[in-house]
Order: sequence, then structure tokens, then C-alpha cells
Amino acid sequence: MTNRRTRMPSVFKSKMVILGLVCLIVPVVFAATAQFIAPHDPNAIHLKDRLTPPAWSRAGTSTYLLGTDSLGRDVLSRMMYGAQISLLVGVTVVLCGGALGILVGVLSGYFGGAVDSLFMRLADVFLAFPFLLLALAIMAILGPGLWKLIIALAITSWVPYARVARAKILAIKQREFVQAARAIGGSSWHIMVRHMLPNTLSSLIVLASFRVASAIAGEAALSFLGLGVGPNTPSWGSMLSEGRVYLTMCWWLATLPGLLIVLSVLGSNLIGDGTRDVLDPKFRHVRGGG
Repeated sequence: MTNRRTRMPSVFKSKMVILGLVCLIVPVVFAATAQFIAPHDPNAIHLKDRLTPPAWSRAGTSTYLLGTDSLGRDVLSRMMYGAQISLLVGVTVVLCGGALGILVGVLSGYFGGAVDSLFMRLADVFLAFPFLLLALAIMAILGPGLWKLIIALAITSWVPYARVARAKILAIKQREFVQAARAIGGSSWHIMVRHMLPNTLSSLIVLASFRVASAIAGEAALSFLGLGVGPNTPSWGSMLSEGRVYLTMCWWLATLPGLLIVLSVLGSNLIGDGTRDVLDPKFRHVRGGG
């Protein structure tokens, strides 16, 4: 039997994936250890220590390694807890939006006809609105909140998965192995789940790795505008919004959480790029084998 490793090279051999994982080290460590090693309560207010610069500055103190914000809250602690929010939103939105989009795409491609027309016209309606504008409208209706934010981003992110899944299903539904499954009496559900869906997964995995970056950036943008996770929840986007007022004199308030957003989005995109190179033979050929 052919070794699966020879058929599908490990994504961890890709330099792009390794570089992406390196970029994600700090955000992931922050998220995993926030409850255990964060030096302060992220919402604790100390007005006498407001706008304290980072510890390496002359006016800094070791009590606040990355300084404090306009209310005296510890920037490092807020960044660590904010990492939990950003990564939770990124992964959950991809899982929820991906599950909905894959279901729609598979049903649309397999049944065709009126089902396909209905789902694709619905997708066209969603594509008619810019991603952020549609998310803003949904959040304006639902109001701030973590799970409301996840719902809004998931609702606006299903279309790419649906289109990719539909295209793949259309390409393989007349293949011999599908016809054979029908001939031996396989149900539509069994054929879709057992025989067709696995043949779409490589493309969908690549798409999902890219969409994590979009979800993280979307959460930051909505929180920046005040329609994100809520005022009492630490978020990189809300930290950016608060820090922009003091950007010229207290650079660390916006710059440090901004760097974490850049690292997270860049890392996710690099992982997506490397995964595509490994799983898609066309890209391996173009890049000389990855």
C-alpha cells in the first residue's frame, strides 16, 4: 500500500508554514498563558500610574513591563488577554462559517438545478456588500459582545467556502467512483459525505488557513470602531482605538497591539500560502516542488 506521506507531503516541511508558525509564537503563547502569567488584572484601573511608559524607558518601571494606558491598565496584561479573544474569534469564525459554507456548497453542487440557483443567488447577495460593511450592519443590530461578533463574522464569511466546495463537487460528481457509488445503491448523503467531500478538503483547508487572518483582522476592525467584543473585554482592536489618541506622545499604546495583529495576520497568511504549495500539485510545480 502506498505510504500516505509520499502522496501528501507534510505541510511542516514547507518553509512558508514554518515561518508562519514562528510569527504566531508570541500570540499563541500570550493566549495560552494569560491566566497564569499575566502580571495584572487587565481591567484593573490605577489612575496614578496612567500613561506609564515601558520598563526600558527612563520613566518606566518594572511593575509595568510594557507600560500602561490612559486609565492605568497594564498594557502587557491586556495584550495577553486580547490574544485569547483574537485567536478564539479567528478559529471559531472559520469553523462556523466554513461548516455553513461547505454544507451549502456541497448541496448546491450535488443537486444542481433550483437548489444550486437558490444558494448561488443568495451568495451573490452577500457578495454585493463589502465584508466589513455587512459585519458592521449585523453588529449594529445585535450590539457588542463576543459571541455576537463571532456570529456576525461567520454569517459574512461562508460564501468563499460555498463557492470552492461547489466548484469541486461539480468537477467530480460525474467521475467513475461517484457513478459506481450510485450504482450500488448509495444514498445521496452517503455519496456526498463519504466519496465527494474528502476530495474537496485540501482546497478548503487552504482557504480556511487564509480566512483565519481575515477573521482576526475583522475582529480588530470592529472592536476599533466600538462594535466588537464590548468595552470591558480586552481586545487588540479596542486598544488600537484607545491608543490612537495618544499616538504622538505614548506610542506603545497603539504600536504594541498593532504589532500583534500584524504578526497574527501575517502568520496565518504564510501558513495558508505554504499549505497551498504543499497540497496543490500545480503550485508545487510552479515553485519547483515547494
